[in-house]
Amino acid sequence: MTPFERVARGMIASRRSAGTRSLYETDLRRWLAHCAAAGVEPENPTQEAANSFRAGLEMELEPLTIRRILAALSKMYRSAIGARVTSWNPFDPDTLPRPPADVYSATDAFSGDEVEALLAEAAKDGELGIRDHAILRLMADTGLRVTSVCSIRRSAIKRREEGMVIEVTVKGAKHRLVNVPLAAAEAIEAWLARAPLSEYLFPGRTRGCLKRKAVNERLMVYGARARVKNPHPHRFRAAFATAALDGGALLHDVQAAMHHEDPKTTLRYDRGVRGANVTSLVAKYRESKGKEK
Repeated sequence: MTPFERVARGMIASRRSAGTRSLYETDLRRWLAHCAAAGVEPENPTQEAANSFRAGLEMELEPLTIRRILAALSKMYRSAIGARVTSWNPFDPDTLPRPPADVYSATDAFSGDEVEALLAEAAKDGELGIRDHAILRLMADTGLRVTSVCSIRRSAIKRREEGMVIEVTVKGAKHRLVNVPLAAAEAIEAWLARAPLSEYLFPGRTRGCLKRKAVNERLMVYGARARVKNPHPHRFRAAFATAALDGGALLHDVQAAMHHEDPKTTLRYDRGVRGANVTSLVAKYRESKGKEK
């Protein structure tokens, strides 16, 4: 293990969220592999290596994901500078520009037809498909992140008269209760009737819970079969936010359902066109106020 890798892994271990640690670990491995292929030591990186790394990311990932990866690696190099194992940060935004923070169009929302097509393809895959159907249905119906869905423990599932409720771990290692719609609850029960014994609702192949990467890979398979382009899990989240706002839910309610600290974050997931009926609402309100006089 190189000095940079040692420091980077120490920084990763300090992150509170298991999901963040997993993402950073993947980012680090991606960068180290690039350095090895380019014949560059990570302690003495060249700007050319950083530029070509970003160019490679642009060929396969969306702008927001690229921005997150570059920011994560920048944090690792700042730690490495503090530990005196390197002298500069090739991922500093002043040196290597990142995609702008307001680029959201790459993560489109799934349409209703696309969601149903993906679910239908999962249903064809026997026992594995029953599991995947439950995972996709949960993401589609609750807007949960894939890491939150994967980490659900069986003990967190509560069956009540009014329906199923699950305690989930969200970003920042916080715990929240989520009401599960009937279709998703039925999908979970169908999976539990066949699932292997585990403390997790969706166990991994060896130990622990199913990994986010495994869900991504399965979704790619179903996307190819259903002819759905860019079948990324986050598209379920964008679809959930858009459908909620289209359905008339208040922004702060959607914000709470998606476990966001800032309503601006929630709006980033919205793919609807807002404001079209505001002028008529204002006109009706003023008309009603005028009649009261």
